[in-house]
Amino acid sequence: MSLSKRQDYNDYFVSYMSGAVINVQIKWMEQGMKDSPIKMGKMLNQFFFGSKK
Repeated sequence: MSLSKRQDYNDYFVSYMSGAVINVQIKWMEQGMKDSPIKMGKMLNQFFFGSKK
């Protein structure tokens, strides 16, 4: 993959992941923020880096 194509890919990937984080935060707020921020951070970490073993 050329440098310019890789940069385009990275730009879209960052937008994709940012949207995912924002939508999870919105869902969390809509549900009354019942889970702790730490739990939400751990959940997002699992989403991004793989399931917990």
